Amino acid sequence: MICAAMVALAIITACRNGVTSESPEDTVLWLCCEELNQSNIWKVRKAGKVAFQRHESDSIINNQWYDEASEYSHGFWAVKLNGKWGSVDTTGSIKIPLIFDSVLTLEDGFVFSEYGIGYFKYKGEWLCIDTAGKEVPEI
Repeated sequence: MICAAMVALAIITACRNGVTSESPEDTVLWLCCEELNQSNIWKVRKAGKVAFQRHESDSIINNQWYDEASEYSHGFWAVKLNGKWGSVDTTGSIKIPLIFDSVLTLEDGFVFSEYGIGYFKYKGEWLCIDTAGKEVPEI
């Protein structure tokens, strides 16, 4: 859960980093504090693109901007670039190649289950893909 102090910190840091704008297209979306590995990652939006930025840094992770990104889900984000979906981890490394046509959001709003399985559509077929990018049997 994000407390008011974290939201205030997000706004202050965003202003410090020059991410202020009247436009809803240029916003800091949230601060993700993942308890297991203490990753403090901003999800930022600018000019219709989405990127990730470490709290302590002024630079975008891997200098990569995406068309869309899911909610943070068990250590990963599903990301869309040039019409194709895949996933990245908190280091910005692509874990599932960006080759999928669609991604399914689960009931809890996450893309990946607690077992590290996500549903990605490829050539009209829904596949169970683990966070290493391998197809696995449906659980």
